[in-house]
This record gives sequence, C-alpha cells and structure tokens, in this order.
Amino acid sequence: MTDENITELAEFQAALVYNAQVNKALDAILFVHKYQQIAARSLFILGDPGVGKSAILQRYVDSVTENETDEVSPKKAIYIAQTTNLSNEALASAILEKLGDPQPSQGKFAEQMKRIKNYKDRLGLQLVVIDEIQELMPTRSLHDRSKVISFIKLLMNTIGVAVVVGGLHKAENILFVDEQIRTRTTESIHIQPFNMKTDYEVKRYAQFIKEIMTKYPAKIPGLFSKSGEGLCRLLLATKGNNRVFKNLLAYAFSISESKDSISMDCLHLAWQPEASKPFATKNAPFKSTIKAVKDELRELGLL
Repeated sequence: MTDENITELAEFQAALVYNAQVNKALDAILFVHKYQQIAARSLFILGDPGVGKSAILQRYVDSVTENETDEVSPKKAIYIAQTTNLSNEALASAILEKLGDPQPSQGKFAEQMKRIKNYKDRLGLQLVVIDEIQELMPTRSLHDRSKVISFIKLLMNTIGVAVVVGGLHKAENILFVDEQIRTRTTESIHIQPFNMKTDYEVKRYAQFIKEIMTKYPAKIPGLFSKSGEGLCRLLLATKGNNRVFKNLLAYAFSISESKDSISMDCLHLAWQPEASKPFATKNAPFKSTIKAVKDELRELGLL
C-alpha cells in the first residue's frame, strides 16, 4: 500500500458526518460549555462501542482548542480519553498532564485538585471532557459516595468547570443514584447505531453512507442501487456500527487488487474475519440472497 493510499484511508477513518444525531450532541456540548459562565453543569453522551461518541467529543474539543505558543497558552477545554489506572488520582493526573503540569502524578489527591484549580484560573479552563467514564465506575455497587461521582461533583463545585462525559449506556446509572449530578445535568444523549426501520432512518443511514464515501478512495458498484440491496448488505455486515463500517471498508481496500472499485467479493473477504466473532451474522452479508439478508435484518430489529 502506498503512502498516498494510507493518507486517504486515514482521512476516511477520521471522517465525521454531521448528521442530525451528531449535530444534536455537538450543540448540547456547546450549550453546557457556554453555560459554564453562569454555573457549571454536566452532560452525558452515551452509546454502544463504535457508534461515534469519542469522535464527537474529540471533534468538539479540537474545535475550541487554540494554537499553543507556550506553557501558559489558554486551554478552554481538554479531552481525557481514558485512564489506565481506575482511580480518581489517575484521572486527576490525566487532567494535570493535559494542562501541562510537569509532574502530574505528584502529590496526594487533594493536592492534585488544588493544582487543577490553579491551572483552571491561570489558563481559563472551562470544560473537561472525560471519555469511557464507565471505566471509573465500581464493578458492583454504584452509590452517591462512589469515587467517580464525587470526582464529577468536585470538578463542577470546587474547580468550577463544565463536565461532559462519554461512555456506555450503563453510565447513565450515575444520574439515577446521585440527585446533585442529576439536577445539574442538562441532558443525557444516546447515540444510536444506524438502521432501516423507518423512512427517516433509511434517509439518515443513506446520507451517512453517501457523505462518508466521499472520503473513501474507491467506488463500490451497486451500493446505492434503487432496490436498496447494497445498503441492506452493508447494514447486516456492520449492524449499523460506524466503527465496524469503517474498519470493513478500510480492510477491503487494503486487500483489493483494484484501487478504483471494490467488489462484493472483496467485501465478502474483508467481512469473513467477523464471521468467527460472537456477534457474527447467520448469513454472509455479501453472498447470501437478499431475502435472507433482509430476513436477518428484521430478526435483529434493523429493518
């Protein structure tokens, strides 16, 4: 694969389609960010792995990040991808590292939080985005004294910044067990995978495919056939998951002899590794009859 091909695939993998669902999430983040000037609030962006939560969160932070010229450059928003150590101290260290602290792990938790407050005042920090929040949740009993809950409240109450968290659907349990966070949370947005159950969802899915394919370095004949067969086959292969869709097409491009056109046979070869996974489909999406494909989509609740 040439360097040019790698660059094209990188652009394809990073592409974010601004559909109604994405725009709603970005608008909600912007509202919480601006409302921080009045009072610190929180927002939850939730969904299954691969639906695009992290891309939305990272894209927003990138959009408000100013070019850094030195160690005291303003930092209005920071994005914490995930902590390797499931503790509040590790999360505080991750925040300090993003703020440019030379020794982010130094000191006890209270000392770390004091430094975060100092950096907030010095750098103008307004928004902290924490992704994969479920990694900080206890595995058994979540309650209003759980560390992750106290940390979110400390960021809002003591540090005075808005907090946006991303994670799996189960992270919404934080709102169920703590009234203070619940009453300070403007919204809980669930990012849904694509489906073809209604005319609206078909249009949303088709528009996503059309826009994302503008970044793809090859064509797929029959993808947008009037019968909808191409879209159905792709939907079954990916189950409407954004990440799986991109991974499938990137692999198909990498193994295709033609770099201009990707055939259904090539898509089948690219899909085959998925057949051994626990969430595999009963039918081969790019080889089975369209009737079998649609029947399985209906069983999965995607059609």
